[in-house]
Amino acid sequence: MSEKNNFCPNCGFKVSNDKTFCPNCGYELPKTESTDDLENKFNICPNCGTQVKLGEVFCPNCGAKLTIPEKKLIQAKVLGKQTDNSKLSADSTDKKENSSEDDEKSQSKPSHAKKVQVFCPNCGHPIKPDATFCNNCGYNLITKELPKASSTPEAQPVTSQKVRQPMKLRTKILLSILGVLLIALIGFYAWGSSYYSKNNQIDRITDGLRNTKTDISQYIIADTSTMKVNDNTVKPLQQYYQDHQTTVTSMAQKLKDGESANDHISLIQNGRYWLLFPKYQLKVQTFQPQVETNHGDSVITMNGKNVGKLTGSDNKFGKKLGLVFPGKYHFTVKSQVEGRTLSATSTTNIWANKTLSMDIETQTFKVKSVPKGEVYINDKKVGTLDKDGEITFKSYPITRNMELYVLYNGIKSEIVNDMASSFDDFTDESDEDDYYSDDASDQESDDVTQENGTYVVQPKWKGLISKDDAKSLLDDNYHDPDDDSFVNGSANKWYGQIKQQNDRWDKDDSMDSYDTDVTIESIYPDKGNQSKVNYRVNYTFEYDDHTKKQVVEYTGGTLKKDGDDYLINTIGDGKLISSRDEDN
Repeated sequence: MSEKNNFCPNCGFKVSNDKTFCPNCGYELPKTESTDDLENKFNICPNCGTQVKLGEVFCPNCGAKLTIPEKKLIQAKVLGKQTDNSKLSADSTDKKENSSEDDEKSQSKPSHAKKVQVFCPNCGHPIKPDATFCNNCGYNLITKELPKASSTPEAQPVTSQKVRQPMKLRTKILLSILGVLLIALIGFYAWGSSYYSKNNQIDRITDGLRNTKTDISQYIIADTSTMKVNDNTVKPLQQYYQDHQTTVTSMAQKLKDGESANDHISLIQNGRYWLLFPKYQLKVQTFQPQVETNHGDSVITMNGKNVGKLTGSDNKFGKKLGLVFPGKYHFTVKSQVEGRTLSATSTTNIWANKTLSMDIETQTFKVKSVPKGEVYINDKKVGTLDKDGEITFKSYPITRNMELYVLYNGIKSEIVNDMASSFDDFTDESDEDDYYSDDASDQESDDVTQENGTYVVQPKWKGLISKDDAKSLLDDNYHDPDDDSFVNGSANKWYGQIKQQNDRWDKDDSMDSYDTDVTIESIYPDKGNQSKVNYRVNYTFEYDDHTKKQVVEYTGGTLKKDGDDYLINTIGDGKLISSRDEDN
């Protein structure tokens, strides 16, 4: 191993590592660690944490400048280990200590030592004894610092990494709540965009118009602020549309297409739900009708509420009503006529500012329909049909716009609404303004006829077949079945049964001929545009020596209306009533 040398900091003479005093000037040399010891010791880079050999000024990993105590730096330089121009810092205390040590060392030098020359302790260059800086390397002999070089890279300040503290429980709870609220808001907005869409709001409004049990006042706005909007004032509008379902369907489509429902109802945007979603309502026109009667002491109520005192003369007494929404209204009039109390009702669809006549007359009339059917006048049950399907009303109070229908097994007949005019009780009053109507109520019917001087009211049933048509249809198909006369054609099992039965008779060689005759006993309305029929089939079979006659009764047969025709759906349950043979 080669010998390592230092320089005397006093005279610059080259001195071996093992010397304690300079052999040239006798200066006591500072104790230094051996190069091997220096090479085996390490510092830690404060910037990146890499191990650095003792005496290195720059980190070999990140290049950061290392801070080394001044004494060790001087020793490293003397050993030849320091090669750059690093900046060293020393405090005032170290300076004083170094100055004190130098004085002691100079006092301990042998008296025979002679100073010949002073050398720079940094580079060993000869310098003047009174010099402040080394003119070779610029070393400051007073502060013992190297000159600052702008090109020398400065070590980057080391920032200590803060240790992240664990999140507090309260903070976690708050953040969790905020997260849940955010998700809820997003979900609410997505739901609201669908629920409060224009088309969905229109569907809810029109569905409410069909259902009188639903309060739709929140969806209605009047054309005037003086009109009260609540469940009671809107209910007549719902009652009208409950009777006109197809009109509501048409209305919904018009509103979705941006059109008005009719001349009196339109869709408007009025405010917002939750400040986010447009709010749509129906703007409905209001009316102020007038009611009249031919008796001054009459009491008139509208939907059960007294309209107030009537004024007038000469059999014309009336009163102007308050604002109302359009719709279906029930009026009742009670009058004293020759000591007798007469009461009449009228059901009216109000769609204009017109006059409603509530003049009272009496009439006797008969209602014919299905046996055991219930008769309703102005939505009030007034009687039940007998086993023959008849009921007679004597001296019954008649008013304009009376409505009559029959209810059977939950099925409602078509409404008869021209009774008063058909009875000729009001033919002398032709003023058009005295009659209430709307586009859905203008259909006239021939439901009122006369038999032997008595008026007869026969409500029609949707899909109900007449007895004559039922007999003709069944007669033809029992004699010669046609698959076009059956629902589902040849796939109808009842067609197959009749066809198979007739084919068997045709092949019977012992039978000369056969014939059938149908007698209709009763017809009832059934659901789905069908008629329920009870009937008998009289069979006649001709043989050589005798004739066989049989009667089979069928109940619950169904005939379905198909356009203008009727088809056999089922023939019903058959039961043999009688069978007899007659000699020829």
